[in-house]
Amino acid sequence: MSDTGLQSWCACQPVSFSKLSFVTYNCQSLPRHRPLFVVLAALIYDIVALQSTCECWSWLQRQPEQAFYRRNVQNYHIVGWPKSTQAHMSRVSGVMLAFNRRKIPSGTVAQVHSPEGEYVDLLGRAGAVRIKFRSGLDLFVACMYFPPSSTPLASQIAERLWQWLKDLVAKLPQRCTPLILLDANARLGKKVSWSIDGLPLIGPYSHDSENAAGKLFRKFIEDTGLSVLNSFTEKSCRATWFDIRGHSGRIDYLLSFANRLRNVQPPKILTRIGFQLQLPNTQQLADHVPVSSIADFPIEFLQRRHRPLSRSVLQVISSDALAPFWMKELDQWAESTSIQETMRTALNNKDPDEALEVLNEALQTKVQRWA
Repeated sequence: MSDTGLQSWCACQPVSFSKLSFVTYNCQSLPRHRPLFVVLAALIYDIVALQSTCECWSWLQRQPEQAFYRRNVQNYHIVGWPKSTQAHMSRVSGVMLAFNRRKIPSGTVAQVHSPEGEYVDLLGRAGAVRIKFRSGLDLFVACMYFPPSSTPLASQIAERLWQWLKDLVAKLPQRCTPLILLDANARLGKKVSWSIDGLPLIGPYSHDSENAAGKLFRKFIEDTGLSVLNSFTEKSCRATWFDIRGHSGRIDYLLSFANRLRNVQPPKILTRIGFQLQLPNTQQLADHVPVSSIADFPIEFLQRRHRPLSRSVLQVISSDALAPFWMKELDQWAESTSIQETMRTALNNKDPDEALEVLNEALQTKVQRWA
């Protein structure tokens, strides 16, 4: 994250929120086994991310250079990225985002991001959408499908997928909240990761040993400051994938900036729905299961007005010789009756921005005297 972007986020604070539900699910081949409307009927959420859809352009009418398509299915607006024709791409790739039009109308889709340029061969494994409401809700939603370790060049593909996503997140304006829904095919261990601000990024709950793909995943998390939402409670860290030999693991994840969200419900592992949606004629759960959650996303911000400091003021603040004098005067000013009353009124009105504005203006006025 750029310094400018970080300052922009620190300079604005959310004052209202919108509740949204979201789910990620590796559906293991939509066209052959289950129609899309069946999956969406089982996953009644505001945002649905599907991986391994197995859609390909041979079934769809493609325009030159087209990387994605959009269409409506029932109450959902679909943005899909069919699988690529590149030789190293898995036959079970393809990703899709579905937005409930009652909560997120199709007209709010402001941007669609697809792997292009040096990343064009990753089509079918990644896609992202920027959602913008006039009310202020600003979301960046990404759907990712990382290759299993058995895929040729799996490590190189994973590194490039993480880099593609990292580049997009770094360019987002600070009022835009990212939500990453993915099948990472990576296992995170119990090691806790923290941001430089002391915010938890990866929780201590895991039943898996961290593998090579998990180390790449952890590096991305620590570089971007995103949090793994399904790593902070015992129930939410349960396995999201099973096979017929009895193996299982948590490889599907929900990511966002946890400090921007409010009232985040612990993610749920929807085992029953996963069993109902898995491939037909199976007697046991041997597939992915959906992972879901609900959270309040910021939709409105109060901008704090910051007057830039002059060079003379900066010199006073950084001067060791003058520091004792202006610090003493500031202490006297802070204890004055008028300032105490102003601050008390602002806090009683539950308006911290007013209090901060008073502090900023008065402090600069005092320091200007020494400048």
